[in-house]
Amino acid sequence: MASFENRQNESVPMQPAPILAFLLVAIPLLLAGPAFAADLCQEIENAAYEGDNEKILELIGQGADVNCQFPDGWTALMHAVYASRIATVRLLLEKGADAYMKKEDGVTAIDMAEAKRKLATSDSTIAEAGQMLNLFAEWEDGLLGWD
Repeated sequence: MASFENRQNESVPMQPAPILAFLLVAIPLLLAGPAFAADLCQEIENAAYEGDNEKILELIGQGADVNCQFPDGWTALMHAVYASRIATVRLLLEKGADAYMKKEDGVTAIDMAEAKRKLATSDSTIAEAGQMLNLFAEWEDGLLGWD
C-alpha cells in the first residue's frame, strides 16, 4: 500500500477507498450533466405551462435553470404567459426569470402578454393579460426578482 511521510516522519497509509467512492459517484454525474440539465429544462417548462408552482420550486431546488431555452427559444416564463398562469409568471419572475429573453423569432414573454391583450376576445382574457403586464412592469421596476 502506498504511504506518505507526515510531519512527525511517521509513515501513514493512504486511503484509496474514499477517492474511489468519490470517482464512482462523480464520473457518472459528469457524463450525465447535459442530459440531466435538458431533462430539468423540459420539466420546468412543462410545469410552467401547467401552472404547477410546487413542481417548479422542486425543480429549482434540483438545479433547474428558470431561463433555460429549447432550440426554438421558448422558456418556462413564455409557457406560463401562453397558458395564462399568472401565479406562475409571478413565481418565475421572483426566481430570476428574464422577461427579455427572445424566442428564435425575436418575441419575448412581455411581447406575448401584450399580444394576448391585443388579441383578446373576452374580458377575462384581457384582465389576465393586464395582470401579467403589471407583473412585468413590477419586474422592470425591480420590485420582483431574486428572492
